[in-house]
This record gives sequence, C-alpha cells and structure tokens, in this order.
Amino acid sequence: MKIKLTVVFVACLFFQTTFAQEDDYMQKITQKACECVSDLSGTENISSEELGLCMLGEAVKYKEQLLRDHNINMMNIDMEGEELGRLIGLRMISECPDVMMKMVAMGEDDTEEFEETLYVAEGKIKAISKEEFIVFSLKTDDGRTSKFYWLTFIQSDTDLQNNYEKLKGKKVTIEYDIYEFYDTKLQDYRNYNIIESINTVE
Repeated sequence: MKIKLTVVFVACLFFQTTFAQEDDYMQKITQKACECVSDLSGTENISSEELGLCMLGEAVKYKEQLLRDHNINMMNIDMEGEELGRLIGLRMISECPDVMMKMVAMGEDDTEEFEETLYVAEGKIKAISKEEFIVFSLKTDDGRTSKFYWLTFIQSDTDLQNNYEKLKGKKVTIEYDIYEFYDTKLQDYRNYNIIESINTVE
C-alpha cells in the first residue's frame, strides 16, 4: 500500500481540510490507526505493510459504511488498499500530525526506491491562475482542458520559479500524478492532477 505522505501534507495546506463534521466511524478508524502507528514509532522504521495493518485493524469493522460512503470494498482490499490508505492517511494528518511527520522523515531516509508510473499530458497552456498555489490550465489536441496543480518541486527545462508565467500560450508536456482529496465546497472527494514535471515542446 503506497501512501504518499509528503504530497498529502502539502495538499492539506492547500485545501485547508477540516474534519470536525466527520462521520463517527471514520473518526474511530483514524484514532485507532494513529494509536497503532504511535506504538510502532519507537522502531527504526515503519514499513508500508505495518502502516497498512494499522489502518485495516479498525477499518474492517466498518466495511458496510466504507462501501456505502466511499465505494471501498473491503473484500477487494488488494485492489482498493491504496484508496483506503489515502482516505485514512489524510485524516491522520489532522488527528496525529506529530506521528505522521516522523513517518515522513523516516520515508525520506529510506534508501529503498520504487518506480512510480506517472501520467503524461501534452498540449497548450491556455491559462495560469494564482490561488494558494499555481494552477495551469492545459488544452490538449482533442480539445479538452484540464487543470494541473503546482504543489511540490517540479522538474522542468525552464526556470519555472521565475518564468512560469511565460509558459502561457506555449505547448508543453506535463508528467503528473492523480491524488484524491476532500473538497469542502462540494462535500465530496475529487481528483487533482499534481505536476511532477513540465517541459516545453519545440
């Protein structure tokens, strides 16, 4: 179960997500997961398997609610474990931020690397909006326009920090990953395209 904690922390600052009105069962799952991880935090490293077990320990008691409210089938956890990890992991940041920060630090020290498959989009930058973070609107060749969010360091062939506005109207290739976060305005979860790299196309 891959849980990308660093990006989740940054996204929390962006979306200002609070869970004061969270369902009682989700609060219980989160609290138990935090307690479990806290008990493990004295070890030199916490594996993704251990973290997953901490999340599953209480979640299995609420399989009907998770299927009803979040479309997560606990009987198919091998396929949907990553989605459950995102769902609980985001809430754990609010419930036990100190514990989660320790896990991020341990993850940064971990020498084990894995290949991550990224999505790729190519098209012309139609607009660049300045919100809490920079958002690029990309129109692809098929006429569709999608938003891509600058939340973390981006690899680029340009001086992005100083010249990102000059990308408007240019054709670019964007490598990105998709994260699901809770939108308080919609009161539902939605996908966000988080940029990993952006390069101009000649």
